[in-house]
Amino acid sequence: MQGRILLFCGAILGAFGVALAAMGDHLVRGGVDAVAYHGFETAVRYQMFHALALLTLGVWSRRQPSRWIAAAAILFLLGTAAFSGGLYLRIVFPQIDWVWIVPVGGTLLIVGWLVAAAAAFAGRAGTNPDSPCGPADSASRR
Repeated sequence: MQGRILLFCGAILGAFGVALAAMGDHLVRGGVDAVAYHGFETAVRYQMFHALALLTLGVWSRRQPSRWIAAAAILFLLGTAAFSGGLYLRIVFPQIDWVWIVPVGGTLLIVGWLVAAAAAFAGRAGTNPDSPCGPADSASRR
C-alpha cells in the first residue's frame, strides 16, 4: 500500500473522528444513556488513535515501503471499521445486536500493532526492501 494512500486514509479517518466527536457532544450525549455515550467516546478515541497510527505508517511507508507496513495498515483500517463502527452501530441501531463485531475489530487492531512491531524487525537495515530502516540508519550504526 502506497504511503500517499495511507496518509489519505489516516487524514480522512481523523477528520471523521473530529466530526463525530463534535456531533456526539452536541447530539448524542443527551439522547442516550451514560453507558452508550461511554461506548461512543471509546469509539471516537480509538478511531483517532488509529488515524494517527495510519499517518505514522504512511510516513514510514514513504521512507521505506514494506509489505509488513501495508499489512498493519489494512488491519488498522479493518479493525477501526469493526471496533469503532460496531460501537457506533450500537447507538444508531440499538435494537440490533452488534456486540460481536466489536471484539473482532479489537482483535484486528491488536494484530495490526503486532504486525507493525514485526515491520520494525523485518530484514537487516539497508539490505532488505521490507526493512523499515533506510541506508542512512544503517550507516549511523557503524
